[in-house]
Amino acid sequence: MLTLAVAATTLLASQASNLPSVQIDWTGQPVRISALIYGANDSQYHHIKWSLFRLGGNAATTYNWENNFDNAGSDWKQSSGYGWTMRHTPVANRSVPAAAIINHHETALQMGARSIVQVNLMGYVAADGDGSVLESEKAPSKRWVSVKPKKPGPFATKPDLTDGVVYIDEMVHHLVQKYGPASSSRGIYGYSLDNEPGLWHHTHPYAHPEKTGAKELVEKSIAAAMAIKAVDPTAKIHGFAPFGVHEYMALTGAPDWPEIQKQNGYAWYIDYYLDEFAKASKREGKRLLDTLDLHFYVGGGVIEEGGIDAQLQSPRAMWDRSYTEQSWLGEVHPTFFPLIPRIKKSITRYFPKTELAFSEWNTERPTTLTGGVSTADMLGVFGQEGVHSAMWWSLLGENLTPAQLAPSKSAFELFRNFDGKGGSFGDLGYSVKNPDAKALSIYASKNSGNGNLHLILIGKRRHVPIKFQVALPESGLKVINSVGFGQTFTNSLGPVKCAKVDGKWLEVELPKQCAVHLVLSK
Repeated sequence: MLTLAVAATTLLASQASNLPSVQIDWTGQPVRISALIYGANDSQYHHIKWSLFRLGGNAATTYNWENNFDNAGSDWKQSSGYGWTMRHTPVANRSVPAAAIINHHETALQMGARSIVQVNLMGYVAADGDGSVLESEKAPSKRWVSVKPKKPGPFATKPDLTDGVVYIDEMVHHLVQKYGPASSSRGIYGYSLDNEPGLWHHTHPYAHPEKTGAKELVEKSIAAAMAIKAVDPTAKIHGFAPFGVHEYMALTGAPDWPEIQKQNGYAWYIDYYLDEFAKASKREGKRLLDTLDLHFYVGGGVIEEGGIDAQLQSPRAMWDRSYTEQSWLGEVHPTFFPLIPRIKKSITRYFPKTELAFSEWNTERPTTLTGGVSTADMLGVFGQEGVHSAMWWSLLGENLTPAQLAPSKSAFELFRNFDGKGGSFGDLGYSVKNPDAKALSIYASKNSGNGNLHLILIGKRRHVPIKFQVALPESGLKVINSVGFGQTFTNSLGPVKCAKVDGKWLEVELPKQCAVHLVLSK
């Protein structure tokens, strides 16, 4: 695992000048940076070079793949119809089974991206498109269709719309017949085991009025995973998509959690979920959970209590042991920060080799420069910490102007299209010793194909630039590309002159509040 080591007191001595020095372990064991961390939810903002699309969210919890209706739940008047899940699907395709998934996946294929699709665990999906469901029509009723993981008989060429049930494995079979398995060039990469289950009683009170049980979720998740893997053994299973720390801890107050925790000594619900999947995988003789999938939104008072500076520091809560989360979460749950090392500790103990994903995340205020800079910083953290996949959720709807979207778009392009020709941050990450993590973040990588070195520099000072130098692995290197966005130039990517090579050192004067991508080569 790659981590940033922050010098505790004194700055390292420099061989080139008296500037603060950043040391990079270019000869150490690199971490493989997954291209799937540059993903998004659904296929919004097609002009950004995403690597992975997720079709999911609250409405997708009730999406009926047979008739394409979903129920908006508390997000919009408990209304059933061609809703959020179908919003990008052409009207002419509404009668096509799994039309929302097909449209989503076709868009991903056109852009050269992979896709992941949410499956329904809650128990019921929308039966019709007749608008708002009344309280008297709570499930079970004619307004809902039940969901089962495994069909008892043969799969149908066309789903039966009259049997009152939809099957998870039949949906997967339908998609495999159309696109091939996940291992093929056109197959759907993986399936997400529903969305934010600790909130079902709130988001979908007429389908699941009671709080979700800790055991209930585990049993439903394992059954669905078994059904999916039986049809497509190569598909990746992601679970359980909790909304935040409350759900990580106790599944948002699951009624049976206190007793389960007491009997087994689990630190948080994540431990139980991993442990139960490990046991089930051993019983079945195959891995049933490939990726522990979480949601993470900067919030909990970070911006309200600390303002812009707190937002710029917020990515440190994911990795930095010297940093205290500036919110009530940091005060109430200090032992669970930094978050990624804490999660990996649970993975190592209960289900080793499980990957880590964040299928929804945002650093807040994505239309601002601060939001764009902190987004770039978080992308660097995901690569540095060996996160397997991540999917940004815009929080903003889909009608932003290019100017509004520019800061967040620039953050992704910094890693995925810095030269306008598809140029990416390297795929091999190297450990960095940073003397001042409060003022800057630094991410180092190498392109395993051409050997070029890449540096992402995040300047977090808002009023003055920061000067430092970076140790290079050899002399004779040149800066062949230098682009960025920031306070003193533009919210869109453009040329930045902030660095020069002096022997085996790179001297940098990083502008105020910015993100810069440097490429070095012989």
